[in-house]
Amino acid sequence: MPKIVGVIGGPLGRYPFHYRSWSGLSAFFFNECQRQGYLFRAFGADLPDSIRRIYIAKNFSWPLTVWRRKFYMDVGYRKRLSTRIGRHLLSDDYESYSASDRRIL
Repeated sequence: MPKIVGVIGGPLGRYPFHYRSWSGLSAFFFNECQRQGYLFRAFGADLPDSIRRIYIAKNFSWPLTVWRRKFYMDVGYRKRLSTRIGRHLLSDDYESYSASDRRIL
């Protein structure tokens, strides 16, 4: 049976099994995937606070909803976050999917 690697980061939270991450949805989702045997592992990733604050300041705008959207959609922030997530991936994560089983979950 193929298994998934769950990743949560950035605006969604850093802790996949915490009930405050992603409005509580990630905890229910990952726990259920684990219960049914579909979850290989789950992890959270975000940029260090010092770098994150630079992107927050860079995207300052008013009203706050615009500021938040500009920050989370910043291409530089997204690239660095993707790189950070990539560093957390392990070789076993790629092996959690069996190449012989190409079904879509």
